[in-house]
Amino acid sequence: MSPAAPYASVMARRMTDPEFHRAQMNGTYDARVRDVNEFCDVLICEKRDDIGEGPHVAPHYNAAHASILALSSNPGPMAGGQAGSGFLSHENDDGSAERMNRLFKDVGLSDEDVMPWNAYPWQVHDDFPNGLVAAHIDEGIVVLRRLLEIAPKVRVVVAHGGDATWCMRKFRRAYADFFDERKLVVIETRHTSNRAFILPPEKRLEAEESIRESYREAMRLVGLEPAAYTRAIEPDASPIERAIAALEKARNSGAAPVAAARGYVGSLTTPSLQKLAADLLVATIDT
Repeated sequence: MSPAAPYASVMARRMTDPEFHRAQMNGTYDARVRDVNEFCDVLICEKRDDIGEGPHVAPHYNAAHASILALSSNPGPMAGGQAGSGFLSHENDDGSAERMNRLFKDVGLSDEDVMPWNAYPWQVHDDFPNGLVAAHIDEGIVVLRRLLEIAPKVRVVVAHGGDATWCMRKFRRAYADFFDERKLVVIETRHTSNRAFILPPEKRLEAEESIRESYREAMRLVGLEPAAYTRAIEPDASPIERAIAALEKARNSGAAPVAAARGYVGSLTTPSLQKLAADLLVATIDT
């Protein structure tokens, strides 16, 4: 069994559990995160007078082994704020972390293989709630280069949202030789924040699936096999939720469910739902 067993995630928002949080605090400089968290200490010292304390990477991740970097914008208030855990973690007490936690479970991505980071690693969320500015990105790419030297196994960066995408595009231009030498791959995807999911129900489902697919792609690129995923459907699920579940089952199980999914598309009574489900079916079969 992996040495990560004591940190294995079984539920979301565990940073609210004092025992779990204490275990993470006690493990801040465990070998699996020592290098990255000593680097975080350096970053905290660089900005303490201006910004204050910053978060570390939670030791339920194995930063020393991770081949996938999950890049977001900047630490949220439940990571680096006064009420925060002090960690970058999908176990934090906020909707974005909880969504990330669930999506990782859906695709079978272990904390042994992924670590979190931000385009700007210091906590400026309160002052810049609508996103970073160019100066943040310019400073963030320098820090990211330093981080990647510490994390030489990272091969894929999943860039969540506009700031992370901006960061990686600028990083690639600024450090083209380094980018090519490391054979880095960037996958651009949606942010997991609640704001990014202010969408109609069917669009939320599509958005979540797009993030799952981004991580499936990342996992395949680093030699990991994504888990089969079938959505659990509640008795009162909407027609589109049932259609999407049928399509996901089709992708995971082969030709017979594809035929069943086609039949379900035809059973939908609203033309707009039929079109959306049919488009999803085509996309599912193509993947």
